[in-house]
Amino acid sequence: MFFRLLKAFARRRPILIILRGGPASGKTSAGNILKEKLPNTVSIPVDVVIKMIAKEGKWKEFWAGGHNAARELAAFFLRKGSNVVFEELLFEASYIEKIIKLGKQFRAKIFVFELVAPVEELIKRKKVGGFKMSAGDVKRLKGMVSASPYKNAIKIDTSRKSPGEVANLILETIKDT
Repeated sequence: MFFRLLKAFARRRPILIILRGGPASGKTSAGNILKEKLPNTVSIPVDVVIKMIAKEGKWKEFWAGGHNAARELAAFFLRKGSNVVFEELLFEASYIEKIIKLGKQFRAKIFVFELVAPVEELIKRKKVGGFKMSAGDVKRLKGMVSASPYKNAIKIDTSRKSPGEVANLILETIKDT
């Protein structure tokens, strides 16, 4: 009995890292690096989950369902004690609150980072990545970036940092707690 209790106390808490930012802000690149550098870590890009379940061109209609599916995926890994990097676009703060609640349920150490860059930089990155942006896409991007940020997020300006530098800043932050 004593050894089981000791083992339970010795078990480390999983880490939940929420990366929030607009398209091309560096969430996926930083998430992939974090996945490599942190043992027992998975990365869950919400936009990819949504695109996997959505019909062609109709991803907005599947946003809530995709977010729920990504949260269920995070719950699966947190339950197993894995660290989770949850990549979230800049939408309603209620989505962030739901994933934070999930992290608390599994006693995870929770960190919310907002990756920011000027809109012009994000547009340039999208073009370099081979994406063509319509005038409507640019307008939506400007609206997302100017949306009110999640108040408790740690902001990281990615405009002059490589994904490796962003990941290292995140690792330094979580190491100090």
